Amino acid sequence: SANWRRRYAPSPRAFAGHIEEILPLLDFVSREVETQGLPAEFALIPIVESWYRPNAIGAGGPAGMWQMIASTARNHGIRIQSGYDGRLSPVESTRAALSYLKTLQGMFDGWQPTLMAYNAGEGRILNAFKRNGSRQASGAKRLPKGLSHITYAYIDKVNALSCLFQEPERSKLNLPDDTRFAPLAPILVDANLRSLDQVARRYGASAETLRRLNPG
Repeated sequence: SANWRRRYAPSPRAFAGHIEEILPLLDFVSREVETQGLPAEFALIPIVESWYRPNAIGAGGPAGMWQMIASTARNHGIRIQSGYDGRLSPVESTRAALSYLKTLQGMFDGWQPTLMAYNAGEGRILNAFKRNGSRQASGAKRLPKGLSHITYAYIDKVNALSCLFQEPERSKLNLPDDTRFAPLAPILVDANLRSLDQVARRYGASAETLRRLNPG
């Protein structure tokens, strides 16, 4: 993952700036991950997928900061309909993604095959295990054999980001440890409020910030 450490943080100042920008969302996801009893590294997945952009649209149909495809999203409770896509909601997408990860964790032994399955789909990992006659999974060893290099690199990326957060001094990083921000929290709004502008006025928030954080 040394290569990916360099690629994620070629400029220590720029990397720290990126992290500072996404801190409110990273904090929200980290708390949700902790509540679900999942590995803390799972909060790094939206960096790998989209750099925590709630409005990210990927090639082939995945959407949101977790880049979930529609069928998986619906299977884990997300509403997708005319005028609304819950994958673009940080709250809905995070809870659905963590539900999916918990399902995968129950199918596979260890965080590496769990993340491989999140990237490639559980069917591909199960088929690879069957072909290999083994359930050994390692991004570094490129196991199980026969997967896309993208899936092996997925593990490398999470490893690299984990190293950057846990040992920032190795890459001469100064992470924004002292940055102050307002923690995000989901709220239920009055059903009579029909636009984000109305919601913003009611709760004394910025409509622009709400649109950026919740493009769903």
